[in-house]
Amino acid sequence: VYDDDYGENSGSVYVYFFNGTDWIFEDKINSIYQEAEDHFGKSSSIYNNIIAVGSYADDNGEENVGSVSVFIFDGNNWIETQKIFSSDATSNDYFGNEVDILYNRLIVGSYYADNIYDNSGSVYVYKLTDENIFEFDIKINAFDEYLNDNFGQSIAIYENFIAVGSLNDDNGTNSGAVYVYELIDNEIVYELKFIPEDSGEYDEFGSSVSIFNNQLIAGSQLDDDMGYDAGSAYIYQYRGCVEESACNFEENVIPFNVSCVYPENGLD
Repeated sequence: VYDDDYGENSGSVYVYFFNGTDWIFEDKINSIYQEAEDHFGKSSSIYNNIIAVGSYADDNGEENVGSVSVFIFDGNNWIETQKIFSSDATSNDYFGNEVDILYNRLIVGSYYADNIYDNSGSVYVYKLTDENIFEFDIKINAFDEYLNDNFGQSIAIYENFIAVGSLNDDNGTNSGAVYVYELIDNEIVYELKFIPEDSGEYDEFGSSVSIFNNQLIAGSQLDDDMGYDAGSAYIYQYRGCVEESACNFEENVIPFNVSCVYPENGLD
């Protein structure tokens, strides 16, 4: 992010491949459009032969709008095929502070985007077309967004599920929260919000997120349980059985009823 090949702090991305024993350097990637202070490489993600790279301080008419560059491997080289700006970008949105890509879906954090409130933050979802171009699909905002929440400070995608970290203040300034969404096509069909019972101000729960199968992990980088700003990680099950007759019924989860276990012979 501070590499200077295209000007001070223009940034770069390095690609390595695993040969079965070691990770071997393959290529160094830059955008043909990047300039000084773009911070290309602030975020990056790879899936199959596609790489997405965030330049969260890229200028596009206004300062620090942010952008995402897309590269596709043609069998020999990583070819830049697209540069994405949010359609409603304004100065200091920092679009591209986080990116994640899976299958044909790209998600992009813009954690200083202004909606109803300044710096409330947004996440943008794009879908890959048959022409290998990502087209805008949906913009996600927290249902309870507020000033300086920085929704989109961390993001992760798994199948149709998206996890988003925020500096939500429900349990004190910058205590943090994580939201999980299920998307079908370009519509949100379920939304959950996670806040630890023991969270407090400046814990920054949701500073990092990862999601896989039925589990969500969220970092709380300034949690004080093991000392001042020592940090913690929380693990949640975000999908589960919502059938009340099942032995493993759970509240506050996204329905996943194939996981339900029912009593046999009248016994729990």
